[in-house]
Amino acid sequence: MKKVLPALLLLISSAHRLHAQTPNHNIYHYSTENGLPTNDYRYVYQDSYGFLWLASYDGLFRWDGYSCKKYSHDEKDPASLDNDIVYAVFEDSHRRLWVGTIEGLNQYDRASDGFTKIELRRNSGKNPVNAISEDAHHRLWLGTSNGLCEYDPEKKACLTCYVNSYRIGFVSIRKPGESWDELQARVDDLRRSSFPPSSLVTSSSVSAMDPDVRDEVRQMLDAARGAGFRLRVVSTYRSPEQEALVMANGRGRTHTLTSLHSYGRAIDVSVGDGNLNNPSTRRSWIAFRRWVTGFRGNDFRVLGTPDRSWDWAHVEMPNARIGFRSVEDAIDAGRVCLARSSASACEFLPHLPQPN
Repeated sequence: MKKVLPALLLLISSAHRLHAQTPNHNIYHYSTENGLPTNDYRYVYQDSYGFLWLASYDGLFRWDGYSCKKYSHDEKDPASLDNDIVYAVFEDSHRRLWVGTIEGLNQYDRASDGFTKIELRRNSGKNPVNAISEDAHHRLWLGTSNGLCEYDPEKKACLTCYVNSYRIGFVSIRKPGESWDELQARVDDLRRSSFPPSSLVTSSSVSAMDPDVRDEVRQMLDAARGAGFRLRVVSTYRSPEQEALVMANGRGRTHTLTSLHSYGRAIDVSVGDGNLNNPSTRRSWIAFRRWVTGFRGNDFRVLGTPDRSWDWAHVEMPNARIGFRSVEDAIDAGRVCLARSSASACEFLPHLPQPN
């Protein structure tokens, strides 16, 4: 029901559930004239407790049949929504309520009547969550403005065990018909000897990057050094096989398996002496990450936030042609693949560095 509702129509049945063969129901018209705080709702969702959740550009509202309670962003309250512009509401099979806003994903805590901001693996800026769904393995699928995201809401066994998520539509070593769970289990057992040596391609040269971004990356590096940052390029292009080996060696602690490195559109840099345990270096790294995300608008992105990340070195330049931007785009691409005799239409080929 993703459209502007000039007013909210509530179907109320006090004696029984709604059935198609039961036509007699009372229909009441609610608007700002008789209780609702606004007439502009983007989405309406009923949870298993019977509450109606009303998403709007002016916050989230919970209707109990008699009155509305408003939830909005409060800079002084970390348990408030991260933004007042709300796009989606969804309750999963464990009765956990999730809220998508223009900033990202929030989880509602019924006990405290507050929200927890969920850090998604994208960038330091806004990551609008427009749609939320759940699969048979109880993972959430998020349709975001930055692509389709698979999110595992289960708590991990340790502080360094990050959420298992992948960028759908990115090139990887995933085999035809292989599920993401099967792929991750296979990656866990991989070693360097599992790959042909010729497939483990990596480079630290900007010349190995996508020709479309080389000049801008060089300009960014020159500007950053001119601004006083001591930078060293650690890595640019990495083949999908090399990405898989990095993930295997890190025991799944990064999501490099699906990365813009394999498209030549990401760069790993070291700031200062590279030691994040050094307070001075950490401050410099945070300052650089803030600086680079503002360089020429939003061309460059980092993972996490400027002061918190699981991959401090990573800076990327996304492209709308890589991966899927929504659930609908992924479904449409699947239909195209099934309609053709060759599966090549399903693949996103990376830019490969040319041999010298």
